[in-house]
Amino acid sequence: ALTSFDMTSLSEIVCASIYVQDNLLLEDLDGLAGLNYIWYELYIVDNDALTNLDGLLNVLLVGADFYIEGNAGITDADATDLYNTIGEDNVYGTVTITNNG
Repeated sequence: ALTSFDMTSLSEIVCASIYVQDNLLLEDLDGLAGLNYIWYELYIVDNDALTNLDGLLNVLLVGADFYIEGNAGITDADATDLYNTIGEDNVYGTVTITNNG
């Protein structure tokens, strides 16, 4: 099972979509700290050990859906804080934040 990944040495990363789903042992997303632009979807779903979303704090734009659901170790408030950090005007799709924590 995936427990960590590291892309921090990369900077100004532009990505089409990010799907992080069903990783029972993944504790953080720190390896994504270099990610700045997601042209399409951001999905963070059913990662039971995930304790924070700090690795996504450098994201400046999500070009489509922003979907954070079913992550037991974070709260809906944590996901809303990330959404607010990115900015309502910088998320261009459907926003779904539900069943976290």
